Amino acid sequence: MNLLNHFLFFLLLSIPRISSAKWWKDGNPIPNSIHSLITVTNLISNKFNEAKNNSILLQNIINNAKPGATIIVPPSKDKTPYWFHGGNQFSNLLNITIEIQGEIRAVTTCFDGCWPQSKSGNFLHFFFFENCQHLKVYGQGRIDGSGKGWWARYTIGAHTKNKRPKLFVFQNVTDLLVANLTFVNSPSFNLLLSPVARAEVDHVTVITDRNIVRRLKSTMSERRRLATSSASSLHHDRKLFSPLQPEDLNTDGIDPSGKDIWIHDCNILNDDDSIAVKPLSNADIGGGSNYEHLTCSENMLIENSKLTGFGASIGSVPPHSDHNCVKNITFRNISMPGTGKGIYVKSNPTCGNGETAEITEILYEDVTIDKPLWWPIWIGPQQQQEPGSALGRKCALQYPFFDSQCPTQGCVTFTNITLRRVTVTDPLFSPGVVLGNSTNKMNNVVFEDVIVNNPGVLPYNKKYLCKYCNGVAMGRTTPVPSCFKKI
Repeated sequence: MNLLNHFLFFLLLSIPRISSAKWWKDGNPIPNSIHSLITVTNLISNKFNEAKNNSILLQNIINNAKPGATIIVPPSKDKTPYWFHGGNQFSNLLNITIEIQGEIRAVTTCFDGCWPQSKSGNFLHFFFFENCQHLKVYGQGRIDGSGKGWWARYTIGAHTKNKRPKLFVFQNVTDLLVANLTFVNSPSFNLLLSPVARAEVDHVTVITDRNIVRRLKSTMSERRRLATSSASSLHHDRKLFSPLQPEDLNTDGIDPSGKDIWIHDCNILNDDDSIAVKPLSNADIGGGSNYEHLTCSENMLIENSKLTGFGASIGSVPPHSDHNCVKNITFRNISMPGTGKGIYVKSNPTCGNGETAEITEILYEDVTIDKPLWWPIWIGPQQQQEPGSALGRKCALQYPFFDSQCPTQGCVTFTNITLRRVTVTDPLFSPGVVLGNSTNKMNNVVFEDVIVNNPGVLPYNKKYLCKYCNGVAMGRTTPVPSCFKKI
């Protein structure tokens, strides 16, 4: 074994591995917990005008529950949904279990003056949990965000700068379980964990009505095309790409940040990042004897899941004065049929004075990507600039088509990224992009048995675009990125 092989062998051994079970020790138990069972019997189903009362009732019950309580939301007798207003907020819950058995649905056509807003004007999330410890939210229930009206409003309607609500948000929560729930048509992100420590997401389903989303995106793309039709003779081809662009709908599936997070056996069908691991730089969460200080999003395992959207993603990771960090993340046994993007590791292409970030110890293992509609593999700056808006230092969504740009900056470090046993079949375009920066090259990027079958000719003649990366191709990897060494 030569020196390079020795180096790679020990490099692969050095990346921490996480077993298919909780690998962390639970936080200290909540004192004075006494088990009690509360069944919510006074919710009114199938009546839109009861939404506000339903919200007030459930918030009062949960927020006043004593440690050790289990609150059950049963299915309605007529199997119809319970309508709820937005802004359902739950704080400082200790050792509480919420079992959702019925369907909870957000009110429709409810925007300014109807949906609750924060002091800054942003719409409050549908369900928001903060500063909680030992929290369980599970059941066979369905949470419908009634997102279609929000999507239309933010693409072809009266768009405002106020941020749309997310469906379920857990902020500063420790020892969390979310299981067996179905999230449907969120106005924005479906499930945001920001940040959490010691969290398990188990058998969660996310569904976004992609037909509605893509019709809206095609309408918006056509409007932009008509507005700029004289700029380029290639603009008529934008119709090909309009279903591929996330636009600004941001219907992410599950976005975690924090430490010790296990996401498994999930099924996500959406039109943006299916799972996007977000960075951390400096966060205090929990409380009392369960206090945690976090400086990095780390120790996460995402496995045994089906993801159809725009990426099994890391990031985007922007530089930060406190040093943003994503470390020791494993995606394993992932199926991605008909996805937009596949493996997507992305920085944020901005650089400020003294700001830094790192993406390190990342493993994608046993991943199958079938008939992807956009890039099967992308490692580099986030494609985030919207068509029709100023490019600045951002990487265009449509890059490299239509004379678009994708600048890179060197303040985000990519190291120790491994793709192992990844199979891509019949991608629409060329295999992918590995795009580092000349001042801070990507280091120790390993492709082991990464096979792209029948890659597309466009735009790189069935090859990768590969720049500024010290990479190694091992085993049956084909094609080999041009800036990698084959061993």
